[in-house]
Amino acid sequence: AEIDVVIGLDNVEKIKDRLSMLLSTPVVSFKDNVNGVYRIMPTPALDGVVDAAVAQIMPMIVTNNDQSARSSPKTRKMIREKPEKIPRPSNAFILYRRHHHPLVKASNPDFHNNDISILLGKRWKAESSETKAYFKALADEIKAQHA
Repeated sequence: AEIDVVIGLDNVEKIKDRLSMLLSTPVVSFKDNVNGVYRIMPTPALDGVVDAAVAQIMPMIVTNNDQSARSSPKTRKMIREKPEKIPRPSNAFILYRRHHHPLVKASNPDFHNNDISILLGKRWKAESSETKAYFKALADEIKAQHA
């Protein structure tokens, strides 16, 4: 039987809150479908340390400051009133990227968004199942709120 069914989601939240107070750090709880367990754990420490992936991608990045971006003059178009579209919820990788992008940018101000995306894509593939499960749980939570 699954713990959230046996003791109820309210009690899972109470355990999570108590652990958070005990550890003085944010705690997350989620069902880890990959490993078939329910996890209650401190939020993974996601620091901005530049790792080997950055060292790998640095030589691939060619910065050419001589070329300036050419933009054509923009014409104003009449904006039609459209009903407000609610964007779909972010997936686990997008949440991961959103969290790490400013950290990578701060460490490497010359990186362009495309370079950061390539780097973070490689880092995501190399992440532990716990970190991926954490962001998957966040995505699932946001998705549930979206519905």
